[in-house]
Amino acid sequence: MGGVPTDERRLRLNLLVRLPGAPAFAEDAWAGRVLRIGTGGRAVLARWTRLTERCRALNVAQDDLPYTSLGLKTLAERNLNLGVYLEVLEAGQVRVGDPVAFAG
Repeated sequence: MGGVPTDERRLRLNLLVRLPGAPAFAEDAWAGRVLRIGTGGRAVLARWTRLTERCRALNVAQDDLPYTSLGLKTLAERNLNLGVYLEVLEAGQVRVGDPVAFAG
């Protein structure tokens, strides 16, 4: 988020996909795409449905994370969107380190 110190624990996410070398907010371009998460018969298929609008929980103190107003201030330039919602099309099992790729 453009030099703002971030910690993914603030996002209360279910799945974190790291994209080394990709531009910030690369997931915004995935609208309608289907992702395969995992491999083989246990893979999950999920469709990008919409951007996730963040709320003030991004700023509040949590465990060892102090209060900060920088997260929402930065996202205000993006209509508070960070991350995406996925619709599960085929259930499966996801494990830490599983590959994520576009299906089809």
